[in-house]
Amino acid sequence: PLSNNTELISFMGKLSVIRHAQASLMKADYDQLSDLGHEQATLLGTHLAEMDVHFDKVYLGTLKRHQQTATHILEAFKTRDKPFSMQKMDVEKSFI
Repeated sequence: PLSNNTELISFMGKLSVIRHAQASLMKADYDQLSDLGHEQATLLGTHLAEMDVHFDKVYLGTLKRHQQTATHILEAFKTRDKPFSMQKMDVEKSFI
C-alpha cells in the first residue's frame, strides 16, 4: 500500500487544460488573438516553463486562436530548451 498521498499523486497522471487567450472581439476576424491575447499567451508560456511544467502530449483545436495561443506557449518552452510537439484535433467534432 502507498504510505502517503505524495506517492499516490506522483503515480497518477495530470491533465492540464488551457483555454485560448483573449480573442479579437468586435473585429472583422474574431478568430485571432487580440494584442492582449498575444501577451497573455506569452506570459502563460513563460510562467509554465519557469514552473518546470512538462507536457507529454499537447492537443489543440483547429481554430486560429487555439494555434496562436499554443504557439506562444511553445516559443516560451523552446527558449528554455523544453520544446513539445502539438497535435491538432477538431475539438468541435471529436466529442460528439
